[in-house]
Amino acid sequence: MNKKKRLNILSLLLVMAFSMLGLLASAVLILNSVKTPITVITGSASGIYSSESLSCDEYKIRGLDEEYSAKVTVYGSRRDVGTSQNLADVRIYDSLGIDVTFLFEIEFEYGELTVNPAKLVIRSDSAERKYNGDGLEKKTYSIVEGEICDDETISAVFSGSQTRIGRSDNVFHAEIYRIGSDGSRSLINENYILEYQYGYLKVTP
Repeated sequence: MNKKKRLNILSLLLVMAFSMLGLLASAVLILNSVKTPITVITGSASGIYSSESLSCDEYKIRGLDEEYSAKVTVYGSRRDVGTSQNLADVRIYDSLGIDVTFLFEIEFEYGELTVNPAKLVIRSDSAERKYNGDGLEKKTYSIVEGEICDDETISAVFSGSQTRIGRSDNVFHAEIYRIGSDGSRSLINENYILEYQYGYLKVTP
């Protein structure tokens, strides 16, 4: 076979190869333009604030044929009071275990995760003494209902004081902080429904 014929054959093979690539590209474009619609629906949940984050692994898929399988990862999570979406991701596989997610137009309908505040009742302690001209104070308290989480602390700010003979409430308010792993403090009163019970400060003659 002379050189000219070899060049002609090589040119023909190149033309055929480029034609095949063109057909393959066209097929991919067609597949991408005609995707099968499916919908992934995640579940919802609600709970009372605690040390554990709220989550819900429930989901369902609408529109997926039985010849395919889905791997759904639901990763929505919420700890603080409020509402957020129960987010998820999905991959679709055919009967051979090949990832064919690109064949589908995927829509998500996210459920909601709602965390409601916890009730916390705090009572200031009482104190009593005879009049001596100094202000009587008692800067201690106790939790009578509910509890805070292990990574939280209460800072009680007292304003109650009694100097003259008589009796008054031992008034205070609480600031609840979450302690981070680095020692940082963040105010999280919104995670609680705070109720106060006041002890008394009594000065006698």
